[in-house]
Amino acid sequence: MNREDILRVEIEYKDAKVKIEGQYNDVWKSVNEFFKKIKETFAPSSSIVSVKGKNVPEILISLRDNGFFNEPKSCNKVYDEIKNLGKTDITSNAVSMALKDLSSLGEFRRFKLKNVYVYLAPYIDHTQYEERIGKNGR
Repeated sequence: MNREDILRVEIEYKDAKVKIEGQYNDVWKSVNEFFKKIKETFAPSSSIVSVKGKNVPEILISLRDNGFFNEPKSCNKVYDEIKNLGKTDITSNAVSMALKDLSSLGEFRRFKLKNVYVYLAPYIDHTQYEERIGKNGR
C-alpha cells in the first residue's frame, strides 16, 4: 500500500473520538462501527414514531432513527409500515421516490437483495447480507 492510498479519518462527537487510517474498505467499516456505537451510546432509546404533520421523508428518517431500518426493508414493507402508523394518504410510489432520494443523499443504503431493492440504515454493514445470498443477489 502506497502512502497515497491511505485514507485518514478523524471523528469527534461529544466525549467519543476516533482516528482511523487504512485502505478505503477497512476505514469505511470502522467508521460505520463508530457511528453505530455513537447511536447506541448517545441516541435516545426507541420511541413511538409519529406521522402526524410529517411528510414521507421525515417519517422515513424517524423510522430509521428508531431502528426500523437496522434490517433490510423493501419499499413494500416500508409502505405497509407507514400505513400501519396511520399515514394513509400516501402512495407506494411516494415512498419509493422518497427512499431513493434519501439514499442518494446518504440517509439510507440501497442495494439489491434477491432481485429486489432494499433499504438499510447507512451505519449498518450491508456486506453481511450480500455474503449470505451471494453478491449476485440470488
